[in-house]
This record gives sequence, C-alpha cells and structure tokens, in this order.
Amino acid sequence: MKKRIALVYGDPAGAGPDRVALFLKEHHTEFTPVIAGNEPVYTASLSRIAPDLIDQFPVYTVPIGKVIRGEPSRESASTLISSLYIAGELASHRRVDAIAVTSVDYTALSQIDPNIRDGASLLAHIFPNVTFTPSFFLVSRGVTLYQGLSVPILFDSADAEPHLAGKNTADSTSLCDILTVIETQL
Repeated sequence: MKKRIALVYGDPAGAGPDRVALFLKEHHTEFTPVIAGNEPVYTASLSRIAPDLIDQFPVYTVPIGKVIRGEPSRESASTLISSLYIAGELASHRRVDAIAVTSVDYTALSQIDPNIRDGASLLAHIFPNVTFTPSFFLVSRGVTLYQGLSVPILFDSADAEPHLAGKNTADSTSLCDILTVIETQL
C-alpha cells in the first residue's frame, strides 16, 4: 500500500504551491498525496504546472485572507498554521502516514508569534502539548501529536534552517528528499 502523505505547501505567498505542484507532477504515482492548504491557491499553481492533475487528490482547504504572491504576511502565515493544524488532524484520524512541509517563511510567522523561529517552535505553537527535539525538522521518525499517536513530520531541507527560508525557488528536489526519507522510514 502506498504511503499517504499530507503535503503542506507552506506560506501561500511564497514558492511553496509551485514546489508542491512540481513535486506532484514528477512523483504523484509514488505515494498517495493529500493536500492541506487553500484549494484555490493550490489549484492555481497546479493549473500552471500540471493541469492534468487538477481534481486528482483530496484537498483539505483552509480559509485565506488577502495574500499577495511574493509578499509573505501575517495573513499568509496564518494560512500555513491552519494548514499544519489540518495535517495534524488528518494524522490523528489516521488518514495520513506522514506530513511534509515546504516553503516556510519564519519572518511572516514571527508576526503571529515572535517565538516562532524554526520548525520546532512552529509545531510547538500549533501543538502546545508536544515536545520536539532540535533536530526533528530534518528527519523525524515520529512526533507524538495526540494521545500516543506518532507521525513523521518533515520540513524540506531548504526550510530546515530559518536563514534559508524565503530563498526557495520553484523546484521539487528537496521534496524528493522528503519522499525518500518517508519511504525508507515508514
């Protein structure tokens, strides 16, 4: 059975939606994709990059405020937080086996909470009862989200360190690393 991976495209104002669309175009047959994010944003990227894949995967959509492409903001960061929460809920109901996140903008997230500086503090903001180790965001073999449920949560390598965030381009190579890790660890 193929692994079910919740893809969270990060900040919708950044390159994340395009990176996820490219990743799906190249690798959608290798796993069962589940999208957590704003459906119109995701669909717009997919229509440019892989229009034949529109409506092929379940999308758990979250509301979005005013977002301007290329201008991460408090509103776009709020969408990322909501998307990660939805992905966590999907994991808690065993609808996904892992969560992969790309294109996180920590500057925008700090507008919501100045303590969000990296992947661990982002997840701690969303899941306050969870303890994370500093290295979890490169490869996590299991983060306990809810009452004993453990699920891998991986941030792509371009997002592992805050100083690299915001420098993402629309390529899918670091997401391929996530797929490799998930396939070998689950």
